[in-house]
Amino acid sequence: MIDIAVHELHKYYGANHVLQGVTFEINSGERIGLLGKNGSGKTTLFRIIAEDEPYESGEVARARGKKIEILAQIPVFAACDTVDDILRSSFREIAETHAAMKQIEGDCDPMVLMRYGKLMEEYERLGGYEMEFKIEKVCNGMGIGENLRNSPFQLLSGGERTRVNLARILLRDCDILLLDEPTNHLDLKYQFELVEYLKEWSKRGNRAVVGILHDLSLAMRLGDNIMVIKNGETRACGKFGDILTAELLESVYEMDVAGHMAESLKMWEGLRK
Repeated sequence: MIDIAVHELHKYYGANHVLQGVTFEINSGERIGLLGKNGSGKTTLFRIIAEDEPYESGEVARARGKKIEILAQIPVFAACDTVDDILRSSFREIAETHAAMKQIEGDCDPMVLMRYGKLMEEYERLGGYEMEFKIEKVCNGMGIGENLRNSPFQLLSGGERTRVNLARILLRDCDILLLDEPTNHLDLKYQFELVEYLKEWSKRGNRAVVGILHDLSLAMRLGDNIMVIKNGETRACGKFGDILTAELLESVYEMDVAGHMAESLKMWEGLRK
């Protein structure tokens, strides 16, 4: 099933033609690594898909009822907010319903009891009884332990903030996840763990994931497919083995990428167990 279809998309910033006829599709459960140099239009494309940015012409069709989330810049939170506060902010409706229930709990007035029953139904519909399980599951997958959950968000490192912010978004239970350089600030261990977790998360709910990644190895690990953009144009889209060539990479990145990767592999060969 097609979740998002983009056709002949054009976007300008003044005289700068940022996106030039971009066309591609995102299917349910698909994982795509989005490749291209800085300034090629990748982030702008994400913002348009998420309806955060207008465009001049073309078409962006979204499947009805599909929820889109985008991981870009980390939002500003209150100085007193702990990691746990931020994670629970993804369940604001549940918290508000629970607070309303607590407020009238114990009142035996028939009208109040009727309202309490309706609030209980709403709490269940929103997933209130599964909330703690969901938080624990995402925290385990993202390596967010109890000590980190009790820490003020403002005191975290850049990598820790990235993990917490992504966990917050995952708890919002979207259908399509757009990741703008999600491995920034993460050390090697968490880079690979994050990609593996996202793959499993995508498979469990048949969710689509599109990630802007500069590390080609991570892009290959994340995606079933890749999409390559240069100067606002779609240069290639499809499975790695079908479209990725040394010539394509050299054209996009303006360097001998394949040669550089082969040379790097030789340098590390001696350290293999």
